[in-house]
Amino acid sequence: GTLISLGDIRSVAQEMIQSMSSSPTLSRLRAERSPLRILVGNFKQRTSISIFDKQVFLNRLLSNLSAADASGSYTFLRRESLAREEIQETPTGADLVLSGELRELLHRETVEGGGERETRTVQYTLTLTRVGDAAIAWTRSQEVVKQQITGAVYR
Repeated sequence: GTLISLGDIRSVAQEMIQSMSSSPTLSRLRAERSPLRILVGNFKQRTSISIFDKQVFLNRLLSNLSAADASGSYTFLRRESLAREEIQETPTGADLVLSGELRELLHRETVEGGGERETRTVQYTLTLTRVGDAAIAWTRSQEVVKQQITGAVYR
């Protein structure tokens, strides 16, 4: 099918961690403070996939990002998991805020013999923004393309 799979999320997370690890800006920030504390911010789902569960997606993305971070360079925080003392000490206790967006391109064409070929390109974009000055420290997009044929008549 052309829907988002757990394997897609895993491969996107691995690619994102590799990109974060090779980023000169994040490297400088890690030299100042390691591990970098990253607060999970807003994620927008702008696709036509109606059976999308944002919490399942975020849980899977965060667990895969953490697993892919073999060097322990990042600690991911969720607002509900921050201790009261940390919230009072600083607004979030975080160095960076992770936000993201999912978008899609959907193309359908008729295929010989009946049916339709559906090609869905889902673009995953993640952005890390510095808490102190709201400057974008890192951003990356990755696309996953899937195809399927639907509505074919069997003879």
